Amino acid sequence: MLLFRFKYLVISLFFLLSVLPFNSVQSQTSIKDIENKAKELKAKMKEERKEKEKEIKAQEKQYDRFLKQKKKAEKARKKQLKREAKLTKQYKKKQAEKREDEAEEVLRKQKAETAKKIKEEEEEQERILAVEKAKKERREA
Repeated sequence: MLLFRFKYLVISLFFLLSVLPFNSVQSQTSIKDIENKAKELKAKMKEERKEKEKEIKAQEKQYDRFLKQKKKAEKARKKQLKREAKLTKQYKKKQAEKREDEAEEVLRKQKAETAKKIKEEEEEQERILAVEKAKKERREA
């Protein structure tokens, strides 16, 4: 049994020693591969960061343009509101003047009608007086 164990130990050591150099070469290669992968990943991350920065700058420019357009639209809206307020004020003023003119015209017509009625009544009174005077003269004559 001791011999079997010794053989097993020798064979295991031989196998380990034969595999060990390959293993170290593989490990060196894998370290180089890992370093290369790390460099590739760093380069890729750097490139992605640059692309993100470009996207962010483009979005900032777009947002600035949006803000400028918004300010222009706001100014135009305020200008339009002022214009509309001015026009409304002018319209109201013209309407008030028109109503005033119409009221004055109605008053003039009423005065004219009243004056005409008074004149007609006076003429009627004069005619009635003339008729009565004529009747009186006939009676006296």
